[in-house]
Amino acid sequence: MSENRGSVVGGAVLIMLGLAFLGMQVFEAAGGAFVPLGLGIAFLVTHAIYRNYGFLVPGGILAGLGAGLIAQDVFSLSGNPVVLGLGLGFLSIFLLDRITRTGPAEGYWWPLIPGGILILVGTASMFPDLTDTILSFGWPLALIVLGVVVIVRGVRKSGE
Repeated sequence: MSENRGSVVGGAVLIMLGLAFLGMQVFEAAGGAFVPLGLGIAFLVTHAIYRNYGFLVPGGILAGLGAGLIAQDVFSLSGNPVVLGLGLGFLSIFLLDRITRTGPAEGYWWPLIPGGILILVGTASMFPDLTDTILSFGWPLALIVLGVVVIVRGVRKSGE
C-alpha cells in the first residue's frame, strides 16, 4: 500500500508540474505562478484519495497561493490578491477537512485564524472604499451584536 501511495503522489506531482509548466507557456504573464497551484492541486488530489490531513495542509496553502499569484499576474487585479488567495487556501483546509473527515466530528479549526486574518487584509487591500465603510459602521455594529450575545447568554444561564 505504501508503494502505491508513493506512486500516486509522485505521479500526481509530475502531472501537475507538467501542467504548470504548460500553463507558463500559454500564459506568459503568469511566470511561475502555475507551479505552486499545480503542486497544491497534486497534494489536494492525494488528500482526496488517501484522506490524509498531511496532504491537505500544503495542498490548501499552495493552491491558494498559486491562485492568488495567477489572479495578480494574469488578471492584473488591484490590491493584493495573493494575500486573499492565501487566506482562501487556509479556509479551504478547514472546509475540506470538515467535508472529508471520517474520524471525530470536531476537526481542526486552526486554519480559520490565519485564513480569516489574510482574507480580511486581502479584501481590505482590494476594496479600500468598502473597507472604510466597514470600519466606520462595522465596529459599532459588532459591539452591539456582542452586547446582545452577552445578554442572551446571561438570561439563558439564569433561567436554568
